Amino acid sequence: MTTTTTQRSDGTGDGDQPSVLSADGCTAPTALTGNRTNGHAGYRAGPSSGGPRTPGQDTPSAGKHTPRSTDSSHTDDEGAAGVEIRVHGIGDHATFSALGTPNYKELVDSRVWIGRVPPVPPHKLRLVNWSRANRKLTRHLSWYLAFPFTLLNVAGYMEPKDKVARYVMRLGIGVASLCLTIAMAAWITVILETVWRALTDTDDRLTGVVLQAVGPCLLIVFIVYRMIVGRVLVDKGGTLISVFNILALVGMIQYLHSKPASRTGGPLGWYLVDTGSGQNTIDPMTTIVGYTTVIVWCVALFLCVIAIRRRRAGAGLAGAAVLLVLAVSLLHAAGSTLRLFTASLFGLVSSSADRVVHSAPSTQGGEGSIGNVLLPKADQLNSAGHQFVVSLGKALRIDLIPIFFIVMIVVFGGLLWIRLWWRRWDRNAAASEVTDQQSRSGRPKKETQPVSKIHFLVERLPARLAYAVVVAILATAGVWGLMIVGFRVASTRFVDDLMVGLQILGAVAIAMVILRRPQNVAERLRRTFGAVADIAGFWAPDLHPLAGASYRRGLLSGIRQAINDLVLDYPDEPIALVGHSQGSVVCAWFVRGGHWTERRAEGMTDREALKKRMYEVNQAPSTRIALFTCGSPLHSLYATFFPRYFDDDFFQTTRHMACRSRWRNYWRKTDPIGTALPALPARDNVNVTELKDEETVAHSEYWREERLRADVGNYLNTTRVHPRKQTAQATS
Repeated sequence: MTTTTTQRSDGTGDGDQPSVLSADGCTAPTALTGNRTNGHAGYRAGPSSGGPRTPGQDTPSAGKHTPRSTDSSHTDDEGAAGVEIRVHGIGDHATFSALGTPNYKELVDSRVWIGRVPPVPPHKLRLVNWSRANRKLTRHLSWYLAFPFTLLNVAGYMEPKDKVARYVMRLGIGVASLCLTIAMAAWITVILETVWRALTDTDDRLTGVVLQAVGPCLLIVFIVYRMIVGRVLVDKGGTLISVFNILALVGMIQYLHSKPASRTGGPLGWYLVDTGSGQNTIDPMTTIVGYTTVIVWCVALFLCVIAIRRRRAGAGLAGAAVLLVLAVSLLHAAGSTLRLFTASLFGLVSSSADRVVHSAPSTQGGEGSIGNVLLPKADQLNSAGHQFVVSLGKALRIDLIPIFFIVMIVVFGGLLWIRLWWRRWDRNAAASEVTDQQSRSGRPKKETQPVSKIHFLVERLPARLAYAVVVAILATAGVWGLMIVGFRVASTRFVDDLMVGLQILGAVAIAMVILRRPQNVAERLRRTFGAVADIAGFWAPDLHPLAGASYRRGLLSGIRQAINDLVLDYPDEPIALVGHSQGSVVCAWFVRGGHWTERRAEGMTDREALKKRMYEVNQAPSTRIALFTCGSPLHSLYATFFPRYFDDDFFQTTRHMACRSRWRNYWRKTDPIGTALPALPARDNVNVTELKDEETVAHSEYWREERLRADVGNYLNTTRVHPRKQTAQATS
C-alpha cells in the first residue's frame, strides 16, 4: 500500500498497489469508440459496479435513458489546459472504472457485444486506482481474520468531542478489546486442540506446550511485531492497549496451563456449564464465549444509554455499540465454524472420527496426563440430573454458535426494517415535498426520481438509532434464552441433523472465501464485505493491535505523487481533484491537511494530531487544487458517526484550503449514502437526481454527469495558476 506506480498508456501494469493511471492517449478496453448520444436506440448501460464486468449483465431496460453527459472526443496531453484527477470509491475497481461504464448494444448470441465508451474530457486526465489490500490470491485472507478487531477499532473512533464521555467510552472499548483478544486466543487453542487430538494420542510435555501456549503466543508475537516494525497510521497499534493485550494473553497462558476442561468442579462461575457427570465435567470454552459476549454487550448497552441522553449527537456512540455487538458475535461464530470445519476435515483422515470431533485423549486422569485444555468430550456434556445443563447429544455447545449468530442478524435486521416500515408515511411525505431546486444546465425543471428508502433511512435513523439498538440487544438476548431452552428439550436426532447442516454450510462458506466460487454469489459477498472493510480501513489500528491495516496513508502518498508529477510537467495549470464515495472522504482529508506536501501529522496517530492541533498550523491554501466530491458519505456517515474528526472545523478548513475555496459536492436523492453537505453554500451542493424517464443509477456513474463534467471543465478553463518559487511540492 505504500508505493505508487505509473500505468503505461496501453493499460498494462502490475496493479498490486495504488496506481496513478494515465488516461491520456488511451481508449477504454473491450469497447468501440465513438461519439455517444445518451438514450441511443439499442444501447444499454453496462453494470455500474466497480469490479470486473460482464457485458450485458444486470443491464437496465432499453426504454430508459442513461445519465446525461456531454459529447467529447479523445484527446492527449497537448489538449486543453488543466488536469483532472479522479479517485474512485470503495471496492476493488477495474483499472478504468473511473471513466464510467460503457453503454453496450444488444448482445449478439451472448458472445459479441458493441459498446460506446463514456466520453473522455478534452483536458488531461489521471486516474488514481487504489485497493484496500494487495491483489494477490490472499488479498482478503488477513482482512477476514482481522475483521472483528477492525470493527472494534472503528468503534473506538466514534468517540464524542467532550472529554468525560470520551474517556468513559475509551475505557469501555478497552475492556471490549481485551475480551476479543482472549476470545481469539481461546478459539485458536480449541481449534489446535481439535487437530492435535486427531493426529496423536500421545499426552506428553510437548502436548502441554502446544495446547497451552501456542495460541496466545501467536497473538503475542504478532502484537510485538507490530509494536516494533509497525508504521504509524498504517498497522501500528496504540502502545498502551498493546501492552494490556499482551498481559491478558500471558494470563491466558496461565489459565490454559491449569487444564480447565479436565476439572470436575469449579467456582460459582462454572456452575452453569457443569454437566454433573463426574468426569471432564467442565466446559470452559462455552464459559469463555458466554463471559466475553456478556461483557461486550453490557459495554454496548452502556454506550446506548449515554447516546439516548444525547439524542442525534449520540449517533456515534450508538453506532459504536452496534459494531461491538457485531464484532464479538462474529468472532465467536467464525471461530465455531472453523472449529467444526477442522473437525470434519480431519475426521476424513483419522481412523477414529469420534476422537477427532470430540477430541478425547486416550489417557484421561493418569499421572502426567495433560488432559483436555479447552475442549471437553461431547458425550460427557449430556445432562445428568443437572437442571441448568443443555443436552445436545453428541454435539458440542460451541458448535451451535453460528445458529445464534444468524438469529441475531435476523432480529437486528428485522427490527430495523420494522422501524423503517412504521415511518413509511414520513418517507412518502418527504418525497412529495422535495423538489429539484437546482435547475439543470440549459434545461427546465422536471420531476425527478423519489427519495430511496435507504437514503431516507440514512438521513433519519441516527436520531433513533440508540433506541433501536437497545431494543435489538434485549430482544436478541430473549430469543437466545428461548433457543437454549429449546435445544435442551430437543431430540438428539434433531441436533445431529442440525450439525450436519452446519458442517455443510460452513464448508461452503469457507470454500467461497478461499476459491470465490460460485462467482456471482461470492462476488456479491465480496462487495458487501469490501464496502464495510474499505470504510473501516480508513482508520489506523490504534484501539486494537490486531485490527486490519489502514490504506489511508498509502493513498494520500499516491495522490501526492500524482500531483507532484503534474506540477513538474505542467507548472502553470490548475488541478481538479474529483473523489467519488470513499474517494471523496480521502480527497477531503487530503485537501484539509495540505497533504500535497509531507506533513508532520502523517507521523503520529489521529488522536495525537488533534491534541497537538497539527491541522491548524501552516494553513496555506492551494493555488491550483480545487475539490469536487460526488456520492459522498462525509455528512451521512462520517460527520454523524465520527463527530470528533469530521466536525465543523474539518469542513471549514477543507473549503479554505482548496483553491479559491472551490469545493463543490454532487448528490442524488436515490443515492443511499451520498447527500448534500450542510457546511457548504447551497450553490455548491448540486442535486443531480435522475429524472423520471432516466435510468436509476443511485450511487454509481457520477463520472458521466453533465453538471459535474461541465463544472470541472469550467474551473480548469477559467483558473490561472501563479506558482510559488519554491520546491515542486510547494507549488500546489
